[in-house]
Amino acid sequence: MEKSTIGSECKKYMALRKKIKTMAAKVKEMESEANDMQKGLVAIFEVEELERFDVPKIGSLTLKADDMGMIEDPDKLQKYIIKNNAFELLQKRISQTAYREYREEGVKVPGLKNFTNKSLRLGWKKSV
Repeated sequence: MEKSTIGSECKKYMALRKKIKTMAAKVKEMESEANDMQKGLVAIFEVEELERFDVPKIGSLTLKADDMGMIEDPDKLQKYIIKNNAFELLQKRISQTAYREYREEGVKVPGLKNFTNKSLRLGWKKSV
């Protein structure tokens, strides 16, 4: 690619990434507001003992409750999983930070292979 072409493509890419960053911040703000609204609505549903509420010409809201596991004592959980061969309680992914530390120490972990993910990082110039 010629310098002028790569320069214009980099400029377009950086402008698009900046636009995405701005929009992502707005989306994050809206998600936070929606989460707060949802908490308030769940409380109202519970007080009013509602399972469903129909909003005319728009749709409906249905209260859904799912039991979820939350780790309270990691050591006890680990012992239980090993003792009872209950590895289905775990998700099949690794800590990338720990993996990188093992690699830096020269430790080869059986069952893992390295994959190098390549991307571009943007360096923004400070506005004057």
